Amino acid sequence: MDRAVTSPELLARAFNAAPNGVVLIDGSGTIVAANEELEKMFGHAHDALVGLPIETLLPTTLHESHVGLRSAFFSKPERRSMGADSYCEICVVDDGPGVPEAAKERIFKLFQTLTATERGSSGISLALTKRVIEVHGGRIEVVSPVRDGRGACFRFWWPRFPQRTSDE
Repeated sequence: MDRAVTSPELLARAFNAAPNGVVLIDGSGTIVAANEELEKMFGHAHDALVGLPIETLLPTTLHESHVGLRSAFFSKPERRSMGADSYCEICVVDDGPGVPEAAKERIFKLFQTLTATERGSSGISLALTKRVIEVHGGRIEVVSPVRDGRGACFRFWWPRFPQRTSDE
């Protein structure tokens, strides 16, 4: 006969089965628990992190400022998002003729170019770029003109954290 699963065992299973890295800290910023997914994210064995300061997981340049942020949080704890809707914003700017307003959506469609007479362009690059960005949970836009009636800025937002599917 199977023995009953206790609440602490069930909690431990759920903690380690989480699809994202989870770390628990005490009020002083010391790691008291880390799940196995965190090992994949940071390269530290999850059990080796216990007892270390949370700043171990941050770039060195952020250690000092994070101590203040952590202290402020513990003085008034509240639920908050940790990385949800967090994106890297990247802009690629050129100094060409720009993109007319009427073409700003069309240039992201497959086999579409800025003009019908454009030579040396297949109309594939921007369509594929848009598709890759969107599949990974990001978005792209073009802002034009950028300076003196010329140029274009292709701005895209790339998720800071990988998108997870329910079957991962």
